Amino acid sequence: MFQIFDTDSDSPFGAISYFDAIKEQHDAVVPQAVYHSDKARIHLAKNTIAIDFVHALHEPVTRYEFSLPHIHAFGNGKHPTTYMCLALLAETLEIRLKQSIDTIHMLDAGTGTGILAIAAAVMGVRHIDAIDASIQAYECARENCGNRFPINIQCCDIQSFQPKQMYDCITANLMTALIIASVPRFSSMLEYKGYCIVSGIIDERHHEVIETFRKYNCILKDGQTDAGWFAGVFQKQ
Repeated sequence: MFQIFDTDSDSPFGAISYFDAIKEQHDAVVPQAVYHSDKARIHLAKNTIAIDFVHALHEPVTRYEFSLPHIHAFGNGKHPTTYMCLALLAETLEIRLKQSIDTIHMLDAGTGTGILAIAAAVMGVRHIDAIDASIQAYECARENCGNRFPINIQCCDIQSFQPKQMYDCITANLMTALIIASVPRFSSMLEYKGYCIVSGIIDERHHEVIETFRKYNCILKDGQTDAGWFAGVFQKQ
């Protein structure tokens, strides 16, 4: 699935809901290479998402590419919370978990369209659970995955979810308050030295998120900010 190339209350949107505000930006025009993290570049073309991973200067670029035929839920790659999470996920899988990528277990909490879970599958993760409390998002993610990817999708929230194993990687692109409330669950489901990648955090509250993770033995290892949003990678200690 990859190719080698040479080259809520804390909503910043006022009275309208967080989800509706995000949906308004769903079809926003974004430039190619919309986001550059340290090593990952996110590209968009219609319903196709490409992640270029730059290992080192003068080395080939690894491209991971996939399509999202259905986008009637949050997560088409155009919003900062999503593309920062995609970039940090790519860096985590390519750098921190690369040696065991085909044996790790991953959970995508609040999967939306399934974009993060699908990206992980394209990058080589073979054991993925994805959950969303919204029936609309659940159905959308199922349509996008079809029989193409090894992703187990459930319609439930993080508090009622019953995991069958511990996870090496958890992703969650959710509202700030929900992330903070979910930190105890995330920590309890993470393997020792496992990673939790979170996004959807308004920048002025990112210190609160960092401190909450610290209280549950998860330390910030990497972070990105863009357009008033924060995304971070936390490791279980």
